[in-house]
Amino acid sequence: MIRLPAQNDLLSIGHVYCTAWKAAYHGIVPDDFLDHLSDENCAPRSIPSKGALICEMDGIIVGAASFGARRDCPNEQTGELYSIYVLPECWRTGAGSALFEAVRNELRADGYSSIFLWTLTENSRARRFYEKMGLTAVDSRTITIGGRELSETGYAKTLTDLPDNQEI
Repeated sequence: MIRLPAQNDLLSIGHVYCTAWKAAYHGIVPDDFLDHLSDENCAPRSIPSKGALICEMDGIIVGAASFGARRDCPNEQTGELYSIYVLPECWRTGAGSALFEAVRNELRADGYSSIFLWTLTENSRARRFYEKMGLTAVDSRTITIGGRELSETGYAKTLTDLPDNQEI
């Protein structure tokens, strides 16, 4: 089930972020950086009034996403998927796809004509996921995490060109 987060979901969202980061970025992001992540310091400080969704399975929060206007081009009609994370034990269960589809629908409803996101280039699992969702690599940049320079790949797609998947 996809729903809006509530204030009492903050620590559960932090658990999703922390656990997913440690699994997805092991061997990419420095271990020392990942070792210092905790549910508490990964939890958002508050719930935004718009631009956040969570995925629940059997009453447990297993995924979270945040989105809004594209940060580096706010005047464009491009929405940005800022983050999407799912607990590793729920990878390949449809939770990520359901979150992505819900974000896509929200961005469309907000009047955006395309979607954009950044992902670490070495994160092949995420890149395959975004390509399966119909996005295309269009840009690259370098960022620093934990003192290590890492390459990011930017993905984009016109929202009307994305395939409609099953109802979530």
